[in-house]
Amino acid sequence: MTPSALNRRVSWDGREGTNAPRLRSRWRFSLGSRLAAITSLVLVAVSTTVFIKLTARDRAKLIAAKSSAAAMLTELLAKELSAAIDFDDLDDVLATLNYLRGNPDIVGVAVWPPRASSEPMGTWARPATPALEPPRADEVDGVTASPERLVATRTVLGRRRTQLGRVRVVFTLAPENAAFRTDRWQLFWVTVALTAAAALALGLLARRYVVGPIRRVASAATALADGDLSARVEISTDDEIADLAKAFNVMGEAVRFREERLHKELELAKRIQTSGRRDIRHATVDTKLQLRPGDVMLLYTDGATETRSESGEMFGFDRLWRELERVREEPVSKIQEHLLFAIGGWGIPEDDVTLLVARYVAP
Repeated sequence: MTPSALNRRVSWDGREGTNAPRLRSRWRFSLGSRLAAITSLVLVAVSTTVFIKLTARDRAKLIAAKSSAAAMLTELLAKELSAAIDFDDLDDVLATLNYLRGNPDIVGVAVWPPRASSEPMGTWARPATPALEPPRADEVDGVTASPERLVATRTVLGRRRTQLGRVRVVFTLAPENAAFRTDRWQLFWVTVALTAAAALALGLLARRYVVGPIRRVASAATALADGDLSARVEISTDDEIADLAKAFNVMGEAVRFREERLHKELELAKRIQTSGRRDIRHATVDTKLQLRPGDVMLLYTDGATETRSESGEMFGFDRLWRELERVREEPVSKIQEHLLFAIGGWGIPEDDVTLLVARYVAP
């Protein structure tokens, strides 16, 4: 293994010692692309809803303001017509109605006698304005709205509050519609700009804090699979992705430990094969143990308990005993694997680590 491979580290900020392998196929959508697509769809849906509500509220405000002005003007017109109708002065009625031609918002006006009649006492209308219909007997005073115009209706009352007639004034909504279209386009482009900015910001954040770290974990995993046993992921956050990186680092340490242990065992086996048999009776002590069914026996070399952490603390017998107690009911292969994993996660062994786990089964 080369020194560059031994010193390889993959960090959260994107610095790497070697080029990251390509793990995605050409036609596969990456996690970043899917996050960006989902984020964009959600933002478009929310922005569309907000845009529709804002435009509807904007138009409602314009119509409400115009309706209030129309009601006030029609009420004043009814009071102006009261005296002329009461004295049966049709010329004054027509003069009062014609005076309204100077108001560009008014496109038609008519006044009918109190009796049911289709013929108005006076009327005028601008070109393209629909013919004015007389109010129904049960129709109340007020303002009705359509997409293009407002129609305000008012009862003309005499001095004794007697009904002298009904007046109806038609107001165009062309200025309000034009202003609404202008405001709607402005609001549309503002919404589009805010949506695009939010999507871009969320995409960059997702790439920085989700996609990037996952890619670096994948890059380190590929490096480990290629034989770089020192590949690790530097952790600077405290979230689920950091937990994934921690799990990978523990796994990498366990893999490195097992590889080194296997290498040492092979070397030891080779030395034993080449050195011949030796009499080791002088270095051993005969001891008898009485085992009962289900008892677990662990034989280990001092490399297991003398493995030191980064701070210099040894793994120790007590810790080895506690780890054995945790998994004593498991099969012996699982017990051995758990203990090796615990020792490898504690630190780098400085000596050979050999474990022999046995469980007594009654004949």
